[in-house]
Amino acid sequence: MENYRIYFQEGEQEDILRILRRSSDVLIDTINNNSISITVEREDADTFYVRLLEHLDREVYDFRPHHRYY
Repeated sequence: MENYRIYFQEGEQEDILRILRRSSDVLIDTINNNSISITVEREDADTFYVRLLEHLDREVYDFRPHHRYY
């Protein structure tokens, strides 16, 4: 078991929680204003966490507005 923290911006919390709740290997420990603390209950916790972040990138973070300066 390993503990991790996932950070989010305003409006992303519900989407992230929806994804986390789908996995039986993830326990949601605490929810703050801009982060969620989780425990991954797997032997390959680090690998699973990286895959989870990649999934969040595709499903949530890719839709963040990008600010470009010209």
